[in-house]
Amino acid sequence: MRKKRIINNQQHISYKQAKNTVRAFNIIVFSIFAWLTFTSTATRLAFVIMALVPFACMYLLREYKGIIVYEHEKGNKPDVGLTCVIAVCGMIIRISMDYTIFSYNLVWIYCIGFTVLFIIIFETIANLPKDSFILRLVINSFYGFFYGLSLVIFLNCAYNNSPSNYFSAKIIDKYVTKGKNSSNIFVLEKWHTQTENEKEHVRYKYYDSKNIGDYVDIEYYNGLLGIGWYELK
Repeated sequence: MRKKRIINNQQHISYKQAKNTVRAFNIIVFSIFAWLTFTSTATRLAFVIMALVPFACMYLLREYKGIIVYEHEKGNKPDVGLTCVIAVCGMIIRISMDYTIFSYNLVWIYCIGFTVLFIIIFETIANLPKDSFILRLVINSFYGFFYGLSLVIFLNCAYNNSPSNYFSAKIIDKYVTKGKNSSNIFVLEKWHTQTENEKEHVRYKYYDSKNIGDYVDIEYYNGLLGIGWYELK
């Protein structure tokens, strides 16, 4: 009886420890999410930390097997599923604010490879039950793809060492979208090898300084992974 009581007490301590660990982990990830999306200070470091979050989740799932869960289940078990979603959302938001890709053809190829690799690593390290593998495969396919998308673009642009090329593009239209979250849009005439006119979201100050018929300067880079990207100047 005493031995059984000791085992139950150990299980209670493990559950309490796991719950406190996940709570602290979630607070840290949400704080980094705020840092990544609402500031412009040391965002490269914040992105790298956020990219490591899935592997931290895998470690917790392995260390607290059966206590910490990945999918939302009925019950009161600590769950790291939402943490993974927050991590990838922060990564996607950051790259959408910082980088503009010229063509996504190569990005999709890299993303498929990252998705497959992510699923293999997740299943190997996390060591989760096999009975929910199909559902987890679907979830991780979406998660892995967007994780790969943000990581590919980040590596390609943030660590770019290619020389810049300069182009000019004519503004053929400009407008502000209506709605709760309005955007300032420039419609640029075809430039470089583009076959269609391009819509660009710009900040209000830049939008207000240009008129239809003016030209914008474009700084174009080949990118670390050979994926062209550019910035309006």
